[in-house]
Amino acid sequence: MNLPGYALLSFALITCFSKIQEASCHGSHGSLDDRDLETTTVRCDTPEAKEADITTQQLVVEKFLSSPDEVDVEANILVPVCFYSISDDTGKNKLSNADLQRQLDALNRAYGSSSCCNTTLSWCVPGTCSIKTGIQFAMAKVNANGVLVPGATVQGVSTSGACVFHVVNNMWAYLDSGDEMEMKTALKKGNAKTLDVYFTDLRALGFTFYPWAITPGSVKDGVVVKASSIPGGTNTRYNEGDTLAHEVGHWLGLSHTFSGGCDISDGIADTPPQGNAYGGCSPATRPDTCPGGGPDPIFNFMDYSLDACMYEFTLGQALAMRACYTYFRHGRWENDIIDLQPGEQSDPFNLIPRERQVLRVLVQGNTTCTISANEGNADMYMNLLSPPSWSAADLCVKNSLGSAESCSTGAFVVNELVQEPTEENETGLFRLLIRALAGFIRRAFADVDDPATVPSQSPTRSPVQQWTEPVLLYVGVVAVGSTPVQNARLLCK
Repeated sequence: MNLPGYALLSFALITCFSKIQEASCHGSHGSLDDRDLETTTVRCDTPEAKEADITTQQLVVEKFLSSPDEVDVEANILVPVCFYSISDDTGKNKLSNADLQRQLDALNRAYGSSSCCNTTLSWCVPGTCSIKTGIQFAMAKVNANGVLVPGATVQGVSTSGACVFHVVNNMWAYLDSGDEMEMKTALKKGNAKTLDVYFTDLRALGFTFYPWAITPGSVKDGVVVKASSIPGGTNTRYNEGDTLAHEVGHWLGLSHTFSGGCDISDGIADTPPQGNAYGGCSPATRPDTCPGGGPDPIFNFMDYSLDACMYEFTLGQALAMRACYTYFRHGRWENDIIDLQPGEQSDPFNLIPRERQVLRVLVQGNTTCTISANEGNADMYMNLLSPPSWSAADLCVKNSLGSAESCSTGAFVVNELVQEPTEENETGLFRLLIRALAGFIRRAFADVDDPATVPSQSPTRSPVQQWTEPVLLYVGVVAVGSTPVQNARLLCK
C-alpha cells in the first residue's frame, strides 16, 4: 500500500473513532428503548471536578465569610427557574405542567429541612432529615412576548407568565453533544441568576457546568436532565426527582462527594471523605472507602446513590452553594481598593475566576508594575488618576497567558497648581488629586508654541524633579480562565 493509502486508512479510522467518542458524550439519536435507565450506567455527565475546581470553591467560601456587612451570609436565596420540556413528534419525553410542578416541589424539598429519609424503607429512622440550605426555587416570569422579566417570579408552573416552554423537536428530544448548543441557543430565556432546566433524553441522567467554568448567563449555562428522572418517571431507580437536585448542586458550585478521593474528597469539611462513588442503596452494608473518616456519605445528593437513598445536604455544602451563587451569579467581582507604597510589594492575595482587585500607589514619574502569582492567569489594567475601565481604553493593558504581567505608565509630567490650595483640600489624597488634575488640564489646553505656557526649568534640577507632583496610579488585576489566581503580589517601582 502506498503512502496515500495509509493516509486514507488513518483518516477513516480517526473519523470513525471521533464519531464513537461524540456518541459517548451526551448520548446519540438511538431508540428510546436502547437508552432506558436500567441500561444507563452514567449517573452524571458533569465534568469531574479537579483539584483546581475544589480550590476555587474553597476560596469562594473564604471570601464570602470575610465579606463586608452588605453580604448577608444568612439571607435566603430565591433562584428563578425556567423549564424547557422537549419531546419528539410522537410524544416521547413529553411532560405536562403537573409533571414539572412535581419536579419543582421535589427540588424545593431537597434544598429544605423537609427532605427526609423514606420511612417505608427498613433502614430509615423517622425524623432523619436534611438541613435547611436557605436556597429555594420559583418559576421565573416572562412577558407576553416570552422575554424574561429580570428578578420577577410567579407562584407555580401553571401560573400565567411562568417561564415554561413545551417544545417538539425530534433532534433535541434525543440529545447528543452536537445538538446541545443549538438547542440552548434557540430556547434559553434566563440570565446569570436564572436556573435554565432542559428536560430531554440523553445517555446520562444529567449534566451541567460549574459556575466558574463558563460565563454565568451565557448560552451554555444551564442544566440538562433526563426527562424520565422526574418524580413518578419511568426510570425506576431514579424517578424521585433527585437527578435535578444533584445537577443543580453542581450548577451552584458543588463537586461530587468523591471527586478528590480520600485526600480532599469534595473539599468540604463536614462531608466524610469518600474514595469512590457509591451506586446503590444498601445502608446495612454502607461502605467506608476512606478508613478513619467515617462511613461514606451515601445519603448525600452529591454522591451517585439511587434516588431512594438521597435526601441530604450538609451545612458546609449549603454555605458553598450560597457563596457561589452570590459571587458568580450576582456578579460580586469588585473588592475594596488596596493602597501600596512605591517599591514595596503588596501582601499576597487570591482571586477566584473573573474576580477583580484594584490597587493604587502614589507615583512621581514613569512607573512599572509587575504582578506575579503562584498559580492562575492574571490580566492587568492600569490608569492614572482613576480606576481602570477594564478595557483597551486604559493606559496600559497586559493580557498575555500566564501568571506574571508587567505594565508601565510611560513618561509623564504633572505640573504644580499656580494657585495655592485652600484649607479644605490642603491635606490628603483629595489635595493630590486636585493638583494632579489641574496639571493635566493645563497641559491639555497649553499652546506649546507660546513660550509663556511652557514652565521654566531650573538649570540645577531635572524637569521631572522640578515639575512632577505625586499622582495616583491605579492598577487593576483580574483572574481570567477557570482556575483561581493564588498568592498574587504586585510591585510598582
